[in-house]
Amino acid sequence: RWSWNRFSVKGRAEYGQSIVDVNGNGTIDDVERDAGFERTSQRFEADARYDRFIGRLSSVYVLGGWMNDPFSGYLRRVHGQSGFSQFIVESEGHEVVGETGFDIAHELYVPEVQPREDRVYAARGFMGWTATVSDAFQVNKSVESFLNVENTSDVRIKGEVALSMRASDVFSVKTSYHIEHATLPIEGFRTTDQTMAFTLVASMFGPPKFAR
Repeated sequence: RWSWNRFSVKGRAEYGQSIVDVNGNGTIDDVERDAGFERTSQRFEADARYDRFIGRLSSVYVLGGWMNDPFSGYLRRVHGQSGFSQFIVESEGHEVVGETGFDIAHELYVPEVQPREDRVYAARGFMGWTATVSDAFQVNKSVESFLNVENTSDVRIKGEVALSMRASDVFSVKTSYHIEHATLPIEGFRTTDQTMAFTLVASMFGPPKFAR
């Protein structure tokens, strides 16, 4: 952040392989073991965002992003977004942020999905709460929703709960639970994805600091 401007980048990389219990009997037999590991999880995404503050607690923003998640049906999802952000509460131990905006996305689906691509125009809402318990602990909760303005029965909801703990002057650890639900998922794919993550965070420009 500099002056009345802020630039931020957010990314996620997930890739997993496992030996699959093909017959569903709860054990891995020799045939399944001989078949070896296969890809069972993959998700890559990145967002870049610019905020222009119009007051100490208010800003307008623009955002661009990309995602690849074949296990949810997305070969590629590119989107642009703009909106308004407002700090509702800003105190020593708590921050509450509300945002509203509009999102335009071009979605390219995996080959087995027809039609292969679509454009989605959605209204966005976001609410996030950060509680600083002490110099070493911080709790984050957030919920984000996207409403397809061309089909209001198509809603996506994303939520996260996370606990961060400062481990040293450089490192902190974060345990988080992510959930994403779509009322109209891509045909053939599940409506809800859930992920538990344990993340090691290294501060490149200074020690992690939770308290103000």
